[in-house]
Amino acid sequence: MKMRVLKLSVILFGISTLLIAQVTPGSIIEEEIDPYISKPAINYCKEIPVVIVRYLPTIDGFNIDVSQVNEYWSLGEYTLDELKSRIDQFNKRVKFSLEEGSRYHGYKDNQAKPFLGYRVVKYITVYRQIKTSTFSLGTEGEKNLYQPDYKQEFDDLNISEFINENNVKEVWFWYGEAARPNWPSYDEQIHGDIDDYVSFVESNMSSHLTGDISNSYRYVDDLYILDHSYVVYCYNFARSQAEAVHNHGHQLESMYKYISTKQDGNHSMFVQNFSGWGDNNYTIPPLGRAGDTHHPPNTTTDYDYLNTTLIESDIEDWNPFGGLTKPVNVDTWGNLIYNWPGESYFSQKTESQWYIYWMQNMPGFNNNITFNSSQMTNWWMFTSNWDSCYNNNIGLYFDDITSRTLSIDENEISIFPNPTKNDLYINGKNISGMQVLVLDLIGNPILITKKISNELKLDLSFLNRGIYLIKIKTNGEILTSKILKN
Repeated sequence: MKMRVLKLSVILFGISTLLIAQVTPGSIIEEEIDPYISKPAINYCKEIPVVIVRYLPTIDGFNIDVSQVNEYWSLGEYTLDELKSRIDQFNKRVKFSLEEGSRYHGYKDNQAKPFLGYRVVKYITVYRQIKTSTFSLGTEGEKNLYQPDYKQEFDDLNISEFINENNVKEVWFWYGEAARPNWPSYDEQIHGDIDDYVSFVESNMSSHLTGDISNSYRYVDDLYILDHSYVVYCYNFARSQAEAVHNHGHQLESMYKYISTKQDGNHSMFVQNFSGWGDNNYTIPPLGRAGDTHHPPNTTTDYDYLNTTLIESDIEDWNPFGGLTKPVNVDTWGNLIYNWPGESYFSQKTESQWYIYWMQNMPGFNNNITFNSSQMTNWWMFTSNWDSCYNNNIGLYFDDITSRTLSIDENEISIFPNPTKNDLYINGKNISGMQVLVLDLIGNPILITKKISNELKLDLSFLNRGIYLIKIKTNGEILTSKILKN
């Protein structure tokens, strides 16, 4: 058993020496960042800057304080070095899962690019327990449960301005929780004096545009509102990378339901059409479509990731009206070969592979999934830039983008052919001098030109297949449309 109390002295080669603590309890240390988590995946499209904070309460400077942090079945007596190594490995697997998950059909398309590239820009270790807020999460075992005090932690770590300046999109908090009276690891002598317990909120979002769109209690004032939207994830280091990525799955579900409702007035495009629930109220569990964070397509039971039952599902050829089906079960995702960092075999690997496989079947970069006379968007845009997607009214699918005649200031303007393979023509009456911009879907300019006659030909052969925005400006008026590049 590892020691719980710091020994005052040891005898080494017959000499009595004082054992010096490895770390100072309560101290805050900024860590050197491992190269694997400091560099986004190769060929990524959009970067996700991340701050990681891990909370390791200790009394002696060598071991975790088991009066504040436990596993469910046992006290979980780790040395600090053991726990730090454990968390470092989890960080690599979480980063890999999220990047790999953003590769549309990456399990069968070696050329698929990761749309997301995660870069850890700050890594902090705090040698105390995370602070407890007054925001209630209910009770368990007659004990009160509360959220972490996010604002106080942001103040103590001085990271609010850093998040603003570095466009940080995610904050990952790793911590543990003390055993409760209904846990097998509970010890009255160790835990009896604890009245208010800090617990976990899987994800918590701050947005000056939309408010909290997350899998949380959505308290109004629990996070700072900063210059851009960001999400705080709470990870339990007594568990594994699987539960951490699970949290991201629920965050995606929350965002997609919001976007679907904003676009259609209901969330059936995601809940029913994609996940496969029989209604919009989550009362008839999904079977045969793409499933969700809790349910693969072959089961109606929560967390049933190892189910061997074969069920026909269109998860690999998903479209809103139903695609080609194939029998799927645990072997479908469990036997996939992913290039995991570090060890090849680890706890909850199959469950982790379900999350990656599920995410890789979401409409992603260059998905080309048609829907009516339009197509599905790249859903990973909502993770990469929530604010821009909201401001540009990006939905789960594009509105009708077939060729049509538009007008600015009563002058008819035609944009054709749309869709196009290479050349795009813009013509109309009295439109000389108009400025034309082609942008990607989050507003980054790709091509800017000036009109010099009543017709303009744009060579778009250099663009990848997908949806783009075109803006035409004249006399203070702006026309915005969408174009499909085949």
